[in-house]
Amino acid sequence: MDKFSDEVIETVNKIDIVKYVSQYVTLEQKGDLYVGLCPFHKEDTPSFTIYPETNSFYCWGCGAAGTIIDFVRRYYHYGFNAAIQYLLNYSNIDPNSIYEKPKILAFLRKYVKRQKRKILIPHVILPDDIMNQYEQVPIFTWLAEGITQDAIDKYQVRYNPEDNSIVFPIWDNNGNIIAIKRRTLYKNYKELGIPKYQYYQKIGALDFLYGLNFNRKYIEEKNEVICYESEKSVMKADGFGIKNVIAVCTHDISKQQIDELLKLKTSIVIAFDKDIKFEQIRKICKPLLYFTNVYIVYDRNGILKDKDAPVDEGVETWNKLYSERRKLIE
Repeated sequence: MDKFSDEVIETVNKIDIVKYVSQYVTLEQKGDLYVGLCPFHKEDTPSFTIYPETNSFYCWGCGAAGTIIDFVRRYYHYGFNAAIQYLLNYSNIDPNSIYEKPKILAFLRKYVKRQKRKILIPHVILPDDIMNQYEQVPIFTWLAEGITQDAIDKYQVRYNPEDNSIVFPIWDNNGNIIAIKRRTLYKNYKELGIPKYQYYQKIGALDFLYGLNFNRKYIEEKNEVICYESEKSVMKADGFGIKNVIAVCTHDISKQQIDELLKLKTSIVIAFDKDIKFEQIRKICKPLLYFTNVYIVYDRNGILKDKDAPVDEGVETWNKLYSERRKLIE
């Protein structure tokens, strides 16, 4: 093993991005992060963020992102190899011996592969009429749970007799159907080894906000977006007449979803299920706090059952929980 090559790789990986970037950007520490005005586009409100834990950066305004190598490439308009050489000079390592070292070449190949893996694979767009293959019958299970027939029709909820399940489409933010999700109606699904919920197609990256294609105008009118975990919560809220709502389709918020939420330029209300603890929600919301007002709807008085969503006990309970929402601070 070539010791020098290992040393070069280690040095490139460990260059302090905060120290380096602070030469060009005035950074302010916000908790564990650093923020400043982006050097890659004009702005008055800081949206350029450095994450020391991963030694990386991301701009919520223009989307510039990556490692210190990516910063140097974008800032100086360097090619990849030139950026590596520049950083080795910056670190006082002799650049003349770089490209003779097999370990460095291996590092460059691995780095390029990692960058390619970060590229999101586009979703497969399904036909607009794909739900016509399923039965449009009363979904008594969900009607009994408080989802209105209007909401069921709006979100194209159907029945699939082939696997005895409720099915509904998943749309991207532009209104394209990218998957169909099923909810089994077999009560003994665990014994049968059947997932309660499952996508018929591979969903890929969670870069969409369920319901945004229908509810964007209501979100803009209210200057507020309410974020639930599940699609069912969006449907229930819709039946209450609350339409400035979306779902993240999980108990977390992906980086891509955070980006989409911030693009809305509204206040954000997080209304996750009761089994997600307050501190966990706060941690999930942390990247949002520096750019907009964030509130949490949380049951502090034991109104909900253990795994209830905030809309599961009816509109009056929801209104009470919403009125007691708590603003998060840094």
